[in-house]
Amino acid sequence: MKLLALRASRTGQLLVPAALSSQSGLPRTTLVRYLELLASVFLIKTIPAWSSNLTRLARQLTWSDERGAR
Repeated sequence: MKLLALRASRTGQLLVPAALSSQSGLPRTTLVRYLELLASVFLIKTIPAWSSNLTRLARQLTWSDERGAR
């Protein structure tokens, strides 16, 4: 539940797995697997970030259904 609360407070922001991992207390590998699971059940959606500088591309996550962010 802590992971969901952390993600809900950052809806639409860039995903930095290392920062989210340290804040949630989960190992980075576990965090990435949880995020993949949430995406596979359509609770979150990965959106590629747009940038004119290809070296600065990052990912964003958003809730698939905005009701989940409340």
